[in-house]
Amino acid sequence: MKQTERAQLERMLKAELQGTVDRQKRIEGQGMHPLVLSSRFEHRDEFGTGANAPWLIVDMGKGYLPRNSDYNRGVRYIGADFEDAMSAISMAAHELLRDVVKINGVEILFEGRDIYHYYPEEAPPERLRSYQPDTNRFTTNGTVVVAAGHGVYLHYDSACGTPWCPQRDQHNGIVEDFITPAYADELSHWLIERSHETLGAIARPRSQSPELHTASGHPWWQMGARYALEAAFPTEAEIWASLPSSPEANREALEDIRSRPKFANHIKAATLLHLHTNASENTTITGTRVYYQTGRPADSSLGNSILCYMKELIQAQGPYEDYYVATAAEPNNKGKNRLAEMPSVIVESGFHTNPSDAAALKDPAFRTAAMKGVEKGYRLHAEGEPCKEFRVTDIPMIGAGSNPPGKYVPLLAHYEGYPQLPATIEIETLHCPAGVECEDGTYPTMGTESPLLFPFRCGGDPPEQQIIEFRARLTDADGVRTEWHEGSFTCMGMVFPDVS
Repeated sequence: MKQTERAQLERMLKAELQGTVDRQKRIEGQGMHPLVLSSRFEHRDEFGTGANAPWLIVDMGKGYLPRNSDYNRGVRYIGADFEDAMSAISMAAHELLRDVVKINGVEILFEGRDIYHYYPEEAPPERLRSYQPDTNRFTTNGTVVVAAGHGVYLHYDSACGTPWCPQRDQHNGIVEDFITPAYADELSHWLIERSHETLGAIARPRSQSPELHTASGHPWWQMGARYALEAAFPTEAEIWASLPSSPEANREALEDIRSRPKFANHIKAATLLHLHTNASENTTITGTRVYYQTGRPADSSLGNSILCYMKELIQAQGPYEDYYVATAAEPNNKGKNRLAEMPSVIVESGFHTNPSDAAALKDPAFRTAAMKGVEKGYRLHAEGEPCKEFRVTDIPMIGAGSNPPGKYVPLLAHYEGYPQLPATIEIETLHCPAGVECEDGTYPTMGTESPLLFPFRCGGDPPEQQIIEFRARLTDADGVRTEWHEGSFTCMGMVFPDVS
């Protein structure tokens, strides 16, 4: 990008992001008209790998910082409303730049200083800022915490008309607090079904019980994690009541957010997976995102693996073949990741503020595909496997020999990727010589790894050495399909391969 183009783009971003800030509801203690001071591109080597990746640096005036009563008393924490406001700036920047320039992330500064200058108590310990996880923890038989997002909490100002409120408003027929448990159920099922070698146990911070939570009048499964953890660990108040002196009306919602990583830390979990739906003031923003804590390479790697296979599984479903899935996990600063002492990511399957996404989020087929993708990404990351597209690499032509007409012979399909077997193969003839009967169709394959064996035949009474040209594609048990791969078959005079 030329310097003049870059400067023009930076000015445009500053103006657009100022509009985003101006439209936001002010948080207690924020200035009435906080300013975006500048936006600029900066190249960074985030994880010390030599990569020179562009970041967008957004510098805000200090008036954007919420100096509430807690802050002035020296009790300083980054509240959920402020995290959401900063995320909205980051999301707007990513959307503005999506088809213009690829950035690795957005960092928000405040008059040139990072947020921990103003909230030093929230700074992760130095060992967690750019850490590698405990290798003894992130191995086989590790506990995975599956945390369904949000849940009903006690609000001291009756924000929703009663003291007990969901943490998210309804949009397009979805209350995030009440849809995420179904996603947690789905993911837990596939972790049990498929992650045999990497899974020790599944821990769920939110209750799954249909019984009534007496104080709120809501069933337990609708409650925030804070209350289930209070019941499970009554003497471990630091897990579920970590802000006991806060005067904030939504204190228990803030404690609920913090309770999830604190619980995962307490049980020494290997991985923490937060399941959410996303929101934006821009109802056209769509698709799947995954977020990790800035500066944590293991979390970034896990997030990228999950996105890779969410894309594979979601787009394998007919109605969702064009559904947008981000290409890389995005760094941000959220307490639910920041406080975790193990790889931790936030999976946002879609935007409940987008009508099309909301319809998908309510579709059981979409939910299954999305959570199969999360499970597959988790499992292959734990096994140290990279993101690979499922594709046919070779169907070797077999040399001359004897092939009686009408008889099936075995061919081999070599592939890359990690399909869910068994798979089928679809054959479509491209050239059928005179005198040869060519047979298209879909056939089962045999085998548990590459190459897979499948049957092929030619009919009629052809002369020797007639060559059938065809194309083939594999489809795995989850509906993930390769691109077409062209091959050929010598009809008559075949030598059968050794497939023992």
